[in-house]
Amino acid sequence: MNATFKTEEAKYEVVIAKAINKVLIHPMLVGFAVQFAGESHYVIRFLMFPSNPYFLIKNRDSQTDYTVFAKLVKEPAGGPIRFQNPVGSGRLLSDLKSHLEIRFPLLGTHVFMNLFPRS
Repeated sequence: MNATFKTEEAKYEVVIAKAINKVLIHPMLVGFAVQFAGESHYVIRFLMFPSNPYFLIKNRDSQTDYTVFAKLVKEPAGGPIRFQNPVGSGRLLSDLKSHLEIRFPLLGTHVFMNLFPRS
């Protein structure tokens, strides 16, 4: 007997845009972030690099700061998930209530993740 599992997830749009006066100007979709039920991190996939997932997780001692990692390590015995290879950072901006800004220093760019899931 084959069991079918439907995983609950929330999907968020990731865009590039210019933030002016608390509004994103000319947003262009560049990817998606997904948070699976029961997980504390988001999986980010860019349309330009669909086979390379990135992992966004909130920093332990901060309400507004996040780190983006390129590698997720799961222990075979079901131990805790670890993240390695930081490649970017995220921050909730006080003047932009609808999106999280994510910066990638190596690429010299930043993107915005919508804080409200797609319906």
